[in-house]
Amino acid sequence: SEEVLKRMLKQLADRADEVVTEHRDSEVTHSVAKIATRIGQLARRAAAVEGRAPTLEITLLGQLADAAVGAFATATGASEITSEIAQVVDRYLSRG
Repeated sequence: SEEVLKRMLKQLADRADEVVTEHRDSEVTHSVAKIATRIGQLARRAAAVEGRAPTLEITLLGQLADAAVGAFATATGASEITSEIAQVVDRYLSRG
């Protein structure tokens, strides 16, 4: 149901905040904190929408989650991928 999805999105945003705190000062996983910041923003935005959460935001959350896994999995090339995905999400978020 929509209520369950909104509750899950709020929990995701809270967990993303924790990830930011855990990784923002790390030399190895600081890119994960950047991704988690955007996950939190999108999750809060999707949870705040009246009715059903927008499909695009849910899709972007999935892509950011994949990017976070990739950033953990390997440091080689992760920064470039993370940067590209972050730019796409930033453009979307800036549209209002």
